[in-house]
Amino acid sequence: MKKIGAMSIVCLMAFLFNGCIPANNRADALTVEQKKQLLQALMNRMQQAPDNGGSKGLLQQQEAQKGADPISEEELLSKIKAYPKPATGIHFEQRADGLEINGQKIYVDYEGSITRYGYDWQSGNMVYIVELSPGAYKIKYQRALSGKEPTDIASVYRNGSILSIRTVTGKRFSGKAVIPTSSGFIVTRDKTAFIYEIGHAPFTFNTPDGWHIATFQNGDVATTGFILLERDAEVTSSTNPFTQLLNSTKELGNAIGITEKKDYMLISLKNPSLHRLINITLGEKEVALYSQCRQKNSYVNICDTMNMKQSLFEPNGLKNANHYFWNIHWFKGKEKIFSVTKESNNKKVLIADLEHNRSVEGAYRVTGFPEYTTSQDEKGIVKVHVEGGLLPSVEIPDAEKLLNKT
Repeated sequence: MKKIGAMSIVCLMAFLFNGCIPANNRADALTVEQKKQLLQALMNRMQQAPDNGGSKGLLQQQEAQKGADPISEEELLSKIKAYPKPATGIHFEQRADGLEINGQKIYVDYEGSITRYGYDWQSGNMVYIVELSPGAYKIKYQRALSGKEPTDIASVYRNGSILSIRTVTGKRFSGKAVIPTSSGFIVTRDKTAFIYEIGHAPFTFNTPDGWHIATFQNGDVATTGFILLERDAEVTSSTNPFTQLLNSTKELGNAIGITEKKDYMLISLKNPSLHRLINITLGEKEVALYSQCRQKNSYVNICDTMNMKQSLFEPNGLKNANHYFWNIHWFKGKEKIFSVTKESNNKKVLIADLEHNRSVEGAYRVTGFPEYTTSQDEKGIVKVHVEGGLLPSVEIPDAEKLLNKT
């Protein structure tokens, strides 16, 4: 019998339509056995051909769903306790290209791109999510500057808008988002959060009416016990000019200091009666993303469309300083759990005792402050640097100490 040799997938497919095969080998000239050989060769080549990660991603998602044999929470916790403690506090700084540690090192993971972080300044504990392939992720624990390999905590895979999470201890969750903390993670749905901490049983938190869990958290939920909520956006009708005018007036009133629009809240997970409203508006988290641009000259681009999208960073990689993430920080200090926030259209920097709902003004300027930064050392002391722009900056060497004076 005539043997069919290897040929390209393109020609094999063309053969099925009587294409590029020479006339003496066209489909009408081949035997049934030869046609079977050609079809088998096509299938073999398709299995061997690279798929740019599609099949690999599917297999990784299936593996993430299946998982390995679970270990106990005690065994996982013992692995975490084996990491050496840092000699000093760790300074974390989130940047567009990754997490900077102590001002010099961008932390990366060899398995993939890191998408989210949760960390604690004092202990150096950090948990992060790494993307293995489209739709497949891992959640890992690491202690900053420990020199040890990270420890896997959970596998995650996405099916449409739903995330399915399985910890290495066998616990399963599903939700719409995952937020890492320094010792575990939070799985969120619209009004519900499932909090998982290594070595402990998970528990559930339900948000008050009119609020949902904020996508980004710039305080460690695990060590403070407080979580940031965002007010539900008002549904407005584009055909109702009065409603549009009313909402615009609220935004303008907040901008010039006549009214307050408190769209964020820090709330205790264990005692929801402990909460603090924050005078920051929803609209301040958005950045303009331009498209269909053409260059007018060396300095100016003309763009036909502009979309508003929530982002921690501007398109040029700089901080979106108006985003709530950069303006709401909270800490577990030496004695108190407190927040440091920039509110009232950037005019005030407030330090607030979250357990007793009282605050002190750390800085005020009628022209506002462009941004501020915080850092915490191994003793729990929180320093605040308030950038003054063209005017002098403000330094707060010990935020908790200033709070204690009031």
